[in-house]
Amino acid sequence: MLVDLGVPPGFDPLTEDLDALVEEGRIARYELTGRQIIFYLTDVVRGEPLEFTYRLRARYPIRAQTPASRAFDYYTPDQGDVEPPQRIIVKLGTPER
Repeated sequence: MLVDLGVPPGFDPLTEDLDALVEEGRIARYELTGRQIIFYLTDVVRGEPLEFTYRLRARYPIRAQTPASRAFDYYTPDQGDVEPPQRIIVKLGTPER
C-alpha cells in the first residue's frame, strides 16, 4: 500500500520522525519529493485503522495549503481514497509541539 501525503509549501518533514517509523517497523520505507511524502506500507489489514505521527517544520510564517493526499494499493491504484487539501497558518511565536 502507498500513502501519498501532501507537504505544504514552506515546510520540511523532520526525517528523524520518518526514520523512526521505519526502524519501528510501522512503515517499510518512505520517499521525499518537493511536495509530498510517500509511505510504503506492507501487511496492512483491510478495515483496521492505521495511525502514525510525524512532524513538519515551517521555514517561515506562512498561510499555505497542502496538496491533496491519497492512500491506495500499489497494484490497483484506482482503489483508494483521497483527502482534500488542508489549510495551514503559521504565525511568529507559535510554540513548537
